[in-house]
Amino acid sequence: MSASKELSYAHGVSTTALLGDTIGANLDRAVAAWPDREALVDVPTGRRWTYARFGADVDRLAGALLGSGVRKGDRVGIWAVNCAEWPN
Repeated sequence: MSASKELSYAHGVSTTALLGDTIGANLDRAVAAWPDREALVDVPTGRRWTYARFGADVDRLAGALLGSGVRKGDRVGIWAVNCAEWPN
């Protein structure tokens, strides 16, 4: 095993390479393109998030994780019921 840090990259039998995009980069593009469009709707409670609000909530959570000592490359597990806050 190499001592260097490498990201895992496996895509099965297809000859089409995986995109190098991250979830964060895709969310940033969506926020920039459609800030006022709905990104998430919680039907039971009627709550709604635009892409701008959703992106801000994600950034706030990321800041809290960084503040608690989580760093790039760390693995974080969650146990959560199915609720609107889960994607944040």
